[in-house]
Amino acid sequence: MNMPTILHINNNFEVINSARNALQHAGYKVVEAYTGYSGLEAIKDVRPDAVLIEMDVTDMDGLQFIQALRANADTAVIPVLALTPRAQSINRLMAMQTVGIDDMLTKPFTPQELVEGVRKAIQGR
Repeated sequence: MNMPTILHINNNFEVINSARNALQHAGYKVVEAYTGYSGLEAIKDVRPDAVLIEMDVTDMDGLQFIQALRANADTAVIPVLALTPRAQSINRLMAMQTVGIDDMLTKPFTPQELVEGVRKAIQGR
């Protein structure tokens, strides 16, 4: 059985490490990118089962990343789980839903919430 692959795009190394540990423990393969553009490049090689993205990643707004993902027929169906700060504005949340985010996790979150969110995103495809 192949392990589902998660592409995690984040520039916070503490979050990257804790997410990697939780997801690998749950049976996922984790590929990491530290910028939006490197995440788009990684998708070409990795073909992940889901993308986990920090919405405030450096070099590219998370909304721009998701728009680019959804604009490409080869990547448009990849589920996206967005990591968002608790104090997200209503307008931004609506914009995130408009571009096609499959689910959102509000920071801070537990490892169990992360694994469950990823599982639901993959199953919801």
